[in-house]
Amino acid sequence: MGLDSQVTKFGIVINLPKGRQELPLANVLPQLFTEWSFILHNKDFLPDGVKKTTHYHVVSKTAKRTRIATIINKLAELLEIDTLCISCKKCLSYTGALQYLTHKNDKDKASYPVSDIVSSINNEELTLIIEADNQEITLDRLYYTIKHAKSLYDVMKEIGLSNYVGYRNVIKDLWAERDVI
Repeated sequence: MGLDSQVTKFGIVINLPKGRQELPLANVLPQLFTEWSFILHNKDFLPDGVKKTTHYHVVSKTAKRTRIATIINKLAELLEIDTLCISCKKCLSYTGALQYLTHKNDKDKASYPVSDIVSSINNEELTLIIEADNQEITLDRLYYTIKHAKSLYDVMKEIGLSNYVGYRNVIKDLWAERDVI
């Protein structure tokens, strides 16, 4: 595994295993992370109208660079679930990831109130972060996001809807050239 798989900020999705009503994330996350926030998404639907599996979104930070595989294995062990229930990736935009917990920038998805988020961040600060207008974007961040995204939709999620709309033509040109970036 390369250095890129060792990160300090994580975006994690944990599908709720069959037969489980909830997972003890509030007890487990402090054992692995210096900062963490999570929410249960149980109102999401696929494009064809089928209800998505109930799942948690977790946004977290560690003090030291940690391998993604290590995080997945430790979470699975502590939660007593299969590693296949967990997906984890490097978090490029911590603010954007926190905002995604409520689907702030995804108006076509079910919205969730900030009060549904359980977090090590105090409520006042978390609310300010989520309600902030995420305009912080650099050309380097845009290049990196496009190069590592699987779709234009992923680019939009990472940089926020307003940034996507503002940079749409640049993004489309870079997307076409992404193998050269």
